[in-house]
Amino acid sequence: YLGNEVVNVTWEDKRLPVRVIYPESMREQSTSLKTLPVILASGKTVYLNDVADISIGRGLNQIRRRDTQRMAKITADVDTSITTPSAVTQQIEETFGVTSQQRPYSLLYLGEKKKAEDSFKGMNQALIIALAVIFFMLTALFKSLIDPLVVMFAIPFGFIGVVIGHAVFGYNIQFLSAVGMLALSGIIVNDSLIMVDFIKRLRGEGHDRVSAIVAAGKVRARPIILTTVTTFLGVSPLIFFATGQTAFLSPMAVSLGFGLLFATVLILLTLPCFYLIADDIRDRIFVRKNKNEAGEIVI
Repeated sequence: YLGNEVVNVTWEDKRLPVRVIYPESMREQSTSLKTLPVILASGKTVYLNDVADISIGRGLNQIRRRDTQRMAKITADVDTSITTPSAVTQQIEETFGVTSQQRPYSLLYLGEKKKAEDSFKGMNQALIIALAVIFFMLTALFKSLIDPLVVMFAIPFGFIGVVIGHAVFGYNIQFLSAVGMLALSGIIVNDSLIMVDFIKRLRGEGHDRVSAIVAAGKVRARPIILTTVTTFLGVSPLIFFATGQTAFLSPMAVSLGFGLLFATVLILLTLPCFYLIADDIRDRIFVRKNKNEAGEIVI
């Protein structure tokens, strides 16, 4: 039925195998299996129906296995104009997910979903490593553990702009969006560093913290705003005019551009407030430390 390759022949410059197989009219009839001759080890020829029980049933055209378990493969394309891959996955889990031990199967997601999960997992690790490196560098620069936290305080505010930007343009959070968030974190730290460093410089010159914050806001607002505007204008072609092969980069540009816009406003408004809170915490720690060492409060 499957045929046996018995010899190879040369035809012009090609070598072709010759396969001996039953004619198609016989292979299409399931009853012909009963009369299939089988040669025993003794040399005697019998029919398959004499030595086997033949029953007709429905089978798979291909059997797949993964980790010794039989696997059925199902593929589908998602119309992103109607729904999202994550929403479809959630519906599949709700409908076919294994909620009890009575179901003899389990779901295993491969393909684009697995690639997306692996990509986001690697992106999360990269973000943690980047934030850790930034924290240690700022700690060495300021010689303090609190000031680096003040500088990095504005990073979560950038994610607000990322969500709003994706909602405005109708995009879903995807891998390239996470890449834009990672780049956004570095720019936000740069803007915050400009503000905090100038505040510490003014305080070192003898200004009190409130006047130092006000002066830093007046002097450093211009370079921070200019950095934001120039960066947004630089990525604006990918945000508003991306077509063809460049359209897939638009979510990354939206993350970077809109995240930076919202983060800049929040840096100028909330970062000074958080600096005052951190400075109060520093003073309390300093007072408590001196009280424990000298037995009295030293300010």
